[in-house]
Amino acid sequence: MNFLVIDDHPLIRSSINTLLTDHFLRAACFESASAEDGMRYLSTHQIGVVLLDLTLPGMGGFEALRCIRQYHPDTFVLILSASNDLYEMQRCIDAGAAGFVNKGETGPVIISAINTILKGEKYIPLILQGQGTEIAKKLKLAEKITQRQRDVLRLLQHGKSNSDIASSLGLTESTVKVYCRDLYKLMGVNNRHQAMQEALRIGLLD
Repeated sequence: MNFLVIDDHPLIRSSINTLLTDHFLRAACFESASAEDGMRYLSTHQIGVVLLDLTLPGMGGFEALRCIRQYHPDTFVLILSASNDLYEMQRCIDAGAAGFVNKGETGPVIISAINTILKGEKYIPLILQGQGTEIAKKLKLAEKITQRQRDVLRLLQHGKSNSDIASSLGLTESTVKVYCRDLYKLMGVNNRHQAMQEALRIGLLD
């Protein structure tokens, strides 16, 4: 079994490398400090499991996940992240990650996750279990929101009034009100403040 660890922190790469080679006696573990280097390595080597950080310089981990699933569909991807954000976890699982493990977990948890995905099963964090269905529904909702509605949301985030938004987007104020009304209905909220909170939670806003 060949492993590839993609993480920009040398100490983390080294620690995971040691963990894997100690447990999987016939394993070969390779390292990349960026997603770009990792993708180049995958194009020339047969890798069974990629352990991928989400916060990387250059190409981000989520984009790298999608690329790996597209060009190397037989390679399992286990996300290793410092994040406990449930929406981020669900987005990764929906995008094809075989599992998600927080970097604060112990070595045995990481090994358990790898053994699970090698059996062809998903490794779903306990914190996500039982909530994944609801989160997945909200992420599906995000896909229904149009680009113009996202533009309105971004201007709302900056405290713009309806008239300011209308002027910025070349719309009438009544049209902006319709956009806001439809957004609130889609997101299940009643006002701007709630809309901002929900938009941030489901990744519509940075």
